[in-house]
Amino acid sequence: MLFHSAYISRLYSEIESKNLPRLGEATGSAFRDQIQAAEQTGLRPGSFDPALTQYLVPAEAASDFGYTVTFLAVTVLSLLAMGAVAWLVRMPPPEASPVSTVPGLPLQRPT
Repeated sequence: MLFHSAYISRLYSEIESKNLPRLGEATGSAFRDQIQAAEQTGLRPGSFDPALTQYLVPAEAASDFGYTVTFLAVTVLSLLAMGAVAWLVRMPPPEASPVSTVPGLPLQRPT
């Protein structure tokens, strides 16, 4: 969801900055279908509809942006989780409780 939101936002921003025509419903669907087909066989710009080829560079920039945003979000979450673990998981106190508390057995101290 995060990647998709960042990708779409950046894609439209890139398209506007390059003064390309906006992707309408029909052209957007055709572009999406061709990109998805290229994921299966490999991207060959020559096999794209020439009217859609102009959107490949903005799509690449948007994809890079989406991956960067996702990577940074996962990094931040990982650091927060690491901080939570460091705060919640404490070392035992220096005087640890006895290892064995079974009735009838002598208490054993950790060595």
